[in-house]
Parts: sequence; C-alpha cells; structure tokens
Amino acid sequence: LETVARGFLDSMGYQPQIFQDEAEARAAVPSLSAKGRWPLLLTPLDTAGEKPFEEFVAQGEQTSDIGLLALQGVAYKAASPGGVGALIAKIEALFDAWLSAAPVSSPDKDLLKSMVAEVEPGFLKSHRASDKSLDQRV
Repeated sequence: LETVARGFLDSMGYQPQIFQDEAEARAAVPSLSAKGRWPLLLTPLDTAGEKPFEEFVAQGEQTSDIGLLALQGVAYKAASPGGVGALIAKIEALFDAWLSAAPVSSPDKDLLKSMVAEVEPGFLKSHRASDKSLDQRV
C-alpha cells in the first residue's frame, strides 16, 4: 500500500513525508501542503486479517503472461462443487442461531476461519490473528 500511496501522491503533485504518529501527520498537513509535500502515515500491520503483502497466486497455481508489464494471469481454479454454497449456508445458519439467542458476544472467529478454510485451505496460513480490527484502526 505504501507504493500505491506514494504513486497517488506523486500523481497529485505531492512528495510524501513519512509519519508514524497520526496526530503529527494531521498537524503537518497545512505546512507540508504549502511546500508541495503531504504526510504519509505508515502504521504497523496489527489488525486481524492484515498481511504484509497480497499474494494472489496460491501454492499449486500457475501464472501466465497476459500482455501487461506488471501483472500476470492466474488460471481459474474452481472450489469444490457446492463448496461455496455450503459455506454460505453454514455461515447463515451460524448467524441465524446467534441472532435468535439474544447474543452477548460475537460469533467465534476461529469457527468462522475454519469454515472459510474448508473452501480455501490456504486461508489459515495467510490469515493474521489480532485483537485489533480495521474498524478500530479507522
């Protein structure tokens, strides 16, 4: 994401200045923007599900040239027949049961993760566990 943010700022005519503290980054906007610079806040990767990089090619998948410099194609690999539909049905049943039982906490994350892994086995290897969520970060 840092590369994308740098490219975006460059396209808008700004040079990024790196910050680790949100309050400092916000406070610096007026002075930096007057100089053609913009604060770029880099935070630790510490929210649930966040990964250090996006990997779109799983083990056992093959890539092919599709005529673009920085992008390759990945051959479509279907989930097991009925697998996605079964996953959706299980999740719906889980939430229906949870909602009808006057919930006091959210559904079990580990159960949800194991259900997703039934359709995409590599999910458990790449998923980052954390007590922080993206909603809390934003």
